Amino acid sequence: MRSVVLAALCMSAITVTADPAGTLDTIFPGPKDAASGARHAIETWQLGGIGGNWLAVGQPNTTNRDDRAVFRFDIRRYLTAGRVAKATLRLAADPQTRGETFRLEHFTAERFVLAAKDLGSIQVELVTSFEVKRGTPAGLPLSFDVTGAVNRDLESGFGSSAFRLRSEYAETVGNPNNSPSLITIVNGSLALDVTL
Repeated sequence: MRSVVLAALCMSAITVTADPAGTLDTIFPGPKDAASGARHAIETWQLGGIGGNWLAVGQPNTTNRDDRAVFRFDIRRYLTAGRVAKATLRLAADPQTRGETFRLEHFTAERFVLAAKDLGSIQVELVTSFEVKRGTPAGLPLSFDVTGAVNRDLESGFGSSAFRLRSEYAETVGNPNNSPSLITIVNGSLALDVTL
């Protein structure tokens, strides 16, 4: 199979691979299409995450921050077709967790650009919840079927699909031990695989 990387107008990258079952595109978020910060302290909002290079979800330090990660993918090239056969969100996570449940959510209103207010927005729907156990090694591969979410965005005429990750434990229990407990998204691992 041959692959070629195309630069999209929004500075995201798309890898197109020929496949007998259909065309598989891999879309990466652009430099302004991924961010994280504390839901109750929007001044912590940072494109690219903490230090500009890691997206935190949970408690990244000894305070009660409740960090969330938000990210979006450019899907304009599929607007004419109006549907995709399959869409899979994938990432690798480095856990430093006491063992907790995380939620992947889909924004139900279009995000033309990401903003700090997206950390606390209620314009979301649950995609899935998943558990990361204590002692899970770094580089944990995670993938989620987001076909329905992407197709709803396309049917609505949205040019992007946006998602949020958050920790249920951090938001319900807080940080009782005053210690970090989180997952971080491995830099460069966040991608949306789309089959036409």
